[in-house]
Amino acid sequence: MNSNNDDECTDIYYDDQIEEEDDYSISDQFVQNALSQQNSQNVKKYNIIFITNIQQIYIQQKHSLVWKTTNDIYDIIENKVKQELEILNLSFDEVLLIYNYYQWKKDALQSQYFENEDKARFQSGLQHSNLTKYNQPFKNTFVCPVCLDKTDQSDFLICNQSICKNCWYLYIKEKTQSEQGQVFFKCPFENCSLKVPHSFILKYLKNENEIKQYKKNIGKIYCMQSTTMKCCPYPDCQYAVENAYFTQQYVKCICGNVFCFKCGKDNHAPNTCYMAQEWEKKHSSESENLKWIQLYTKLCPKCRKPIEKIKGVII
Repeated sequence: MNSNNDDECTDIYYDDQIEEEDDYSISDQFVQNALSQQNSQNVKKYNIIFITNIQQIYIQQKHSLVWKTTNDIYDIIENKVKQELEILNLSFDEVLLIYNYYQWKKDALQSQYFENEDKARFQSGLQHSNLTKYNQPFKNTFVCPVCLDKTDQSDFLICNQSICKNCWYLYIKEKTQSEQGQVFFKCPFENCSLKVPHSFILKYLKNENEIKQYKKNIGKIYCMQSTTMKCCPYPDCQYAVENAYFTQQYVKCICGNVFCFKCGKDNHAPNTCYMAQEWEKKHSSESENLKWIQLYTKLCPKCRKPIEKIKGVII
């Protein structure tokens, strides 16, 4: 081939790809047509695009882990709710419960809520199926059905079931203040499906630590239902990670601990999430068995194995 054709080929061929001309079974004319200037430019163009895309993917993966505090997560939730207030024409408390029912999926909320509003409200815990059967709130003194004390300090939800304010506080504190605390829980009265509103809960939490724990648990619920965000499972850690591109299964938290982003549990490599879950069940079952053995058996004085005595007979 002439020198001009050789120059055109340098953009595509490399030394280890060039073979002797005798090895080719196609004509020089065909090669020249295939490697026209236009084709060479196209190949160069697509190679540049390909390399650029690879670089972008690498950059996305490198910076895909974003750490957020529990306050950040609550702010995300609050903004999501506020965006839907005018669309749904509902209060903050109502939208919060409905959003949780739809697992924080905006498309599902907007497309399904208006198809059957009554069903969505009831299943979200916004209204009782038969409110008319409930008593009206007290007028003067009141006997709390929980502690049986007489008081004029009471509060009630729209179901009109009343308990004293101290019992309300104890009930809300019990539900919200543990690490595994609830945030969307029902009225304390049996057969009432109404859920306690967010603003009602905040009214009874007495200090910043209680409010902080409550909001942290809201963030945990959000992360449990999210596919791109998970809370660090270790106690007292205030961080969650957003892994938008799911570039790695195991992530190291700012607190220094490593956990599985897929299942949200402790680092269980090289086991799969399913294997780790089954092992946890087995370990829990064995722990219960060990507790029973310690409580109801003693060691045989001869063979030193656990034995149980029933009516004087050694089993």
